[in-house]
Amino acid sequence: MRKVQNQLNKNNVPISVDGIFGSITLKKVKEFQMRRHLNTDRKVGPSTWTALYQTEFPYPGHVIKIGDRGMNVTRIQARLNDAGGSIKVDSIFGLKTQVKVKEFQKKFGLQVDGIVGPETWDILFNYQE
Repeated sequence: MRKVQNQLNKNNVPISVDGIFGSITLKKVKEFQMRRHLNTDRKVGPSTWTALYQTEFPYPGHVIKIGDRGMNVTRIQARLNDAGGSIKVDSIFGLKTQVKVKEFQKKFGLQVDGIVGPETWDILFNYQE
């Protein structure tokens, strides 16, 4: 159980690591499943287990938007380029990055707001080309 709790923390679903699969852990597993659009059965079956270990770059816990700078922006820009974009990877979330985020959101049926929140992040970093 500690492995599940540790992986929840790595995926920005904060939980105390106590090794007990109690009501708090059940709630946190369901939260994780909802974020990843998995069956919200609160069980750590094969799809949930895989998703817990799949994200190379877990969601940082806050939205990333125009004006932001740093490693998360670099990762977003690089991944947008992997998805067919052609923007400069400069760690600065400017207008060109915002446009590419909106294009990505539209392509995947997400809310088109140009902001990288948990849903956009999860699809950006977990979809298979």
